[in-house]
Amino acid sequence: MHHASWRTLTPALLLGLSSIAASAQTVPPATAPDATTGAIVPAAAADAAASPLQAVGPQAGFGDLLVLGTGAKFELAQAAADQTPLIDGTPVTVAQLAGPWQPGRHAVSLQAPPQPGGGEPAVQPPLHFVYDPGPPKIQWEVGDTKLLDAHGLDQDVQRERPPRHVIPERDRHVKILWSPDGRRWLPLLPKNAHTDQNGALADWITKADRPQVFLWALGNQVLDHGAPVAPTKLQLVRIWAGDELSAVRDLRLRVLPSPTGGHLLEMLATDLVGNATTVTWPLAH
Repeated sequence: MHHASWRTLTPALLLGLSSIAASAQTVPPATAPDATTGAIVPAAAADAAASPLQAVGPQAGFGDLLVLGTGAKFELAQAAADQTPLIDGTPVTVAQLAGPWQPGRHAVSLQAPPQPGGGEPAVQPPLHFVYDPGPPKIQWEVGDTKLLDAHGLDQDVQRERPPRHVIPERDRHVKILWSPDGRRWLPLLPKNAHTDQNGALADWITKADRPQVFLWALGNQVLDHGAPVAPTKLQLVRIWAGDELSAVRDLRLRVLPSPTGGHLLEMLATDLVGNATTVTWPLAH
């Protein structure tokens, strides 16, 4: 697919594979790959990376917390084999360091072996983490331009009707515009779009920890039977994604050819550790 850069959007919005970062909604500081394990170790867990207890597997930093996803585990270095692992202050076996744990917040630490002469064994400061095995949730609502007033990023901009012209030009069969913030409007499917290497005719990404998008219906039937909503002409659909235990990494909109003719709108929300939810709506044709 032809890729064109639109300077009105920051960072660049690419036709075909698009990336929009909403300035008021940003993901917490980025994480860096650990060269030893290939895992991702947040800055807040830098001490843990050098310790005998290390997290391996799907993980990310969220604020000052370590978030672990499905399949993540803690590994105990051989040099610490005589220490007792603790989770939430309770001694556990090395096998239990591999999870899974109850979803939510936990603390893991190591307790040194008993010292000669008695006394309380030393306990390493705990590493706090959140175990997030669940996918984000995609939700939606239908309304009028009051949705833009309440939820748009530019709440001081009055817009009662969709723009008459957009760049790139809209495919005439898909009568929907979309926006990440209520100010910048783009065609859900550009004119003369061709499938990319993943089979998508259009592929838009909104990167934010609580992403939302707006769809503006330009006709009375823009979604086909099987969609959970049926906006009429000039109504808006607000779609947003949230994650109960961490944050959403991005919300992706893809327009795909339908096997039965016409098009499908696929919405994919992915959280910080790779859990994903997909919702697919048929577009009218």
